[in-house]
Formats: sequence, C-alpha cells, structure tokens
Amino acid sequence: MKETRTFAAFIITYNRPQILVETINKILDQTFQPAKILIIDNSSDDLTRNAIQKYSHLKLEYFKVGYNSG
Repeated sequence: MKETRTFAAFIITYNRPQILVETINKILDQTFQPAKILIIDNSSDDLTRNAIQKYSHLKLEYFKVGYNSG
C-alpha cells in the first residue's frame, strides 16, 4: 500500500513581488511540489497581488495583511 503525503508551502512577503515570483517558480521546480502555496502579504499596495495573478491556476491562497506585521 502506497502512502500519499502532501504538504503546503508558506511564504511571508513585504514589498518584494519579483522575489516572490522567483520563489514560487523555485517551489514549482521541485520534484515533490506542495499541494498548496500560502502567501501572506504584508505590503500596503497591490503589486504583490498583481505579480501572482499568473498563478491563478494553482492551489494558491493569498492573504493580505496590509501592513508590515513582522
């Protein structure tokens, strides 16, 4: 009987949309990809949200905090 394991990736970001896109791409290049990618955005603008729109087909969950919560 084969055991199936899943996991989620968790990314917290603040005003770094390009680095976030690079990080998502590196996660997706892994042999064993996460079932879900959770993104916590501490930015006050929409640049991060706009940068990840091309990943809308993924199991991606985006949460905007709206301030740098550390």
